[in-house]
Amino acid sequence: MPGFTPELRDSLILFFLLVVFLQLYYLSCYLLPALRVYYPYGFVAHMSFYAAEFVTLWLYIKFVKKTFFSELFRRTGDGGGIV
Repeated sequence: MPGFTPELRDSLILFFLLVVFLQLYYLSCYLLPALRVYYPYGFVAHMSFYAAEFVTLWLYIKFVKKTFFSELFRRTGDGGGIV
């Protein structure tokens, strides 16, 4: 059985990391009654979840794809669309 391509493997790792962050957020909301009331503590936890997703995506692009955000949306020289 052939293995996963590096692109598929890296994308699956990113997906599962983000799912783990989501589950940690739900677990923290379940275990800590203060987070069940959305304002102010639940809002902070919710925004922390989005910050963790952004940092994970940034690390993925920086270290796995070895590129920068600015290069993701660069137009190709052949008149094509977004790279």
